[in-house]
Formats: sequence, C-alpha cells, structure tokens
Amino acid sequence: MTDAPRDLVTLVRRATTRHASRPLFAIDRDGGWSRYTFADLAREEVRLRASLARLGVRPGDRVAIISKNREEWAVVLAATHALGAAIVPMYEMQHVDDWRHILHDAKARVCFASTDVIYARVRGLLGDLPISRTSSASNGARASTRTIRRFAISSTRAPRRGAARHAEPGRRGGVHLHLGNDRQTEGGEAKPRLAGVRDERDQRRVGPRPGDRTVSILPWAHVGGFGELVAGIHLGFCAAVPSSFDKLAEAIRATRPTVIIAVPRVWNALYDAIHKGMAARPPALRWVWKPRSGPRRSAARGFA
Repeated sequence: MTDAPRDLVTLVRRATTRHASRPLFAIDRDGGWSRYTFADLAREEVRLRASLARLGVRPGDRVAIISKNREEWAVVLAATHALGAAIVPMYEMQHVDDWRHILHDAKARVCFASTDVIYARVRGLLGDLPISRTSSASNGARASTRTIRRFAISSTRAPRRGAARHAEPGRRGGVHLHLGNDRQTEGGEAKPRLAGVRDERDQRRVGPRPGDRTVSILPWAHVGGFGELVAGIHLGFCAAVPSSFDKLAEAIRATRPTVIIAVPRVWNALYDAIHKGMAARPPALRWVWKPRSGPRRSAARGFA
C-alpha cells in the first residue's frame, strides 16, 4: 500500500505524475466548461515557482493571494510550498482594512490579486505595509499566471523589524496550519503525515476513487475548502469550478458530480430547488418521486 504523503509538495508531485492526463478542474468560462488537467498544474507550478524565486521568495516567506476559487489558486499554492514558503489566503469580498491587517501581520513578501480592482486597492496599502516596491505580472510571470492578472506586491528586502505592535479589538491574527501535524503510529514510532489525507486503505473505506467528480463550493481560503482542495488533488478528483455561487445549480446539472462536499446552507438550497422543480411536474411523477424518509436532512446525499 502507498503511504500518505508527508507534505504538500510530495502530494502534488505524486498526484500530477499518477493522474497527469486526468482533469483536475472543469472551469466555467462564458457558459462553457474548459478542461484543466493535473499535467497543466505540474507545468504551471514549475513556471510560477521560477518567477517567485526571481522575486526573492525564500523558505519561510509568506505569499498572499486574494482570489475566489480558480485554477491559478492551486498553482500559487503548489509553487509557494515548493519553495518552502507559506500561503496566506484571503477573500475577494473582504474589506480593504482586513487585507491591510492580514498582509501586515503575515509580513507577506508577495501578494496575488485576481482582478485589476483588487490590484489597485492593494497597491494603495503600500504606504502602510513593510514592503518596498511593486511588480506586475509582466515582469517575468505573465505566462504562468494567466488570468491572475497581477503580482500585486513584492518586496526586495526583508520586512522591517522592531516596530511597536498594539492589540486591536476585533482583529484576529493568522493561524499556522502545519501540513504534517497529523500523526500515525507504526511499530511504536510516531510518524508525521499530511493532515486529512490517508493512504489507499483509508481511501477504499471512505469510498471516493480517482476519476470521481465534485463541484467546488467551499472557498479554498477557508480551512474546510482548503482541505477539500488538497484531498481532491490527492484522490485524483475533478472539481467543477463555477464562476459564481449563483451558478451552482447549473454547474451540478452540467458536470453531474459523484461527490459533493458542502455546508447546510447548500443542502437546504438544493433541497428547495428540487422541491420547487418537482412541484411543476405532473401529479403521477410527483407521486413516484415523493420522498418516503420525510426529514429534510435526508433529502440530499453527500459529504457534509
């Protein structure tokens, strides 16, 4: 049996080799779905890793990203960890003051922005942050970032040290999530292993298989969504990535996922959509379909 990988770098390398020709993502583009393979991730990770190294990213540095779920998010994650740096994810809908606090607290060396609007807002933070210059994607990184349009910020030197830090009510600092802090015991010896990812024996017990399809619902900037992304890469899943939450139902119809990982809000929305659709069907069909189990929680199946 194959042991679970000890770190994310090993996980990505194994997955992109084992599943190279398989689709990793199905991307919603202008009403159609584009195929993005594990081999695409491997190729773009190498290019972006070289670009980040040229910008001076070193082991222990932090690389921030402000973006919704998209294929470049996974490329930034893989390239960052391959350099021994850590990723600092943020949401597109966060307030600019939250971005400022997080970037300053994390001492981010580079920040990716998914849109020109976000890029412009982050540039406006430079006076408040310990960062010395800006850089755009055209400076050696255009080919590897594609629709992530900008390197929003990059630093030519280490962050300033010794500045006074004052506690601010309501401000939360970052949490260090170590990718090897889950442990297994073999022969009395504790061995680190990537949290949330198991070996092939565990995989058979849980049920999902390489080639299963899912739909990306949880944001990867959240720990739950991040875990789903990493597990999906490890298991060889194909994740449909809708352009917005409003297109979730359309994405499910188009891609027919075999596994769905979601929160109660999503299950309730799907439940209501199903019942609304069935209400317009002929009486005989409604009688055949009528759920026998009753409670709402049993109307949908999946991983929650």
